Amino acid sequence: MIVKGKKTEVRHFDVEIDVVDILMKMLKNSNPIGAEYLRDGVWYKEDGFDFHKREELYCEMREATPQEIEIHNAFTTIINYTKKK
Repeated sequence: MIVKGKKTEVRHFDVEIDVVDILMKMLKNSNPIGAEYLRDGVWYKEDGFDFHKREELYCEMREATPQEIEIHNAFTTIINYTKKK
């Protein structure tokens, strides 16, 4: 395949960023591998789906470290604050 074109320069971009979406992705990436969410100091992971009740099932994975809880609380505080604006 042959691609022909001209060299152009771009000097200015108008970009819109969804801050809440970025923070939510960062929060999700800060979770341990396999963990879905943190509640009451315990990480939970998905354990299947109950077709009769039509809900996902979760089981305890492990206790969260104080640093993980602090990071999680910081992210949720920032996300809640930016949603209000």
